[in-house]
Amino acid sequence: MMLANLALTLTLALASNDGDSRWITRHTPTRNMWELGAFAGTFVVAKPHDFYDVDIGYRRLRRAGSTAGLRAAYYPLSFVGIEGEFAGIWTVLQQGGQPAFLYGLRLHAIAQLPMFRIAPFVLGGYGLGGIRSPRDALGNDIDPIGHYGIGVKWFINHWLALRLEGRHLLGPGARQRRVVASHAEVLLGLSVTLGRTKPR
Repeated sequence: MMLANLALTLTLALASNDGDSRWITRHTPTRNMWELGAFAGTFVVAKPHDFYDVDIGYRRLRRAGSTAGLRAAYYPLSFVGIEGEFAGIWTVLQQGGQPAFLYGLRLHAIAQLPMFRIAPFVLGGYGLGGIRSPRDALGNDIDPIGHYGIGVKWFINHWLALRLEGRHLLGPGARQRRVVASHAEVLLGLSVTLGRTKPR
C-alpha cells in the first residue's frame, strides 16, 4: 500500500499542470526559437599548434587554458538550427610563462532531438582561430579552424536552457603541410530561449 501511494505521489509530482503532459515533454524546442547564451570551460591546445607569428617562431603553450564566450542560435525548425559564437581562451607559454590570449569566431549547424526537454545534439562548422600576445611571446596570428562536437541540453523552463558539450577542433599544425593540430574543448553554458510558440 505504501509503495502504491509513493508511486502515485511521484506520478502526480511529475505530471504537468497543462493537461496530461509529462515532465520530460515540457519546454521542448520549437520552430523559430532563438537561444542567446554564455559559456565557459576548458580549451586543450595541441602540441603542434599554429598560434604564432611566423616571424617569431613556434613555442609551446600550456596544454589547458580557461575559455569563455557568447553565442546566438536560431532554429527555423525544432530539430535543426544555425549558431554563431565568440570564444576567448586565456593561457600562457609553457616556458617563460608569458600570457597569451587565443580567440575563436565560429559558425556551425546544430541538429538536435526535439521530442524531450533533455535534448542530445551534434554540431559541425568552421571559423577562425587567432592569438594576441606580446612580441617576445608568440605575436599575433589568425588561421581557419574547423570543429565538430556532441552534447546535451536541458531546457530548465520556458526561458532557460543548460548545455554541456565536448568538441574537437582541427587546424593547421605549426606551418607544416599535411599536419593537423587537434585541439579539444569542454564547455558548460546557459542560454535564454526566445520565440517559443507557447509554454508547454
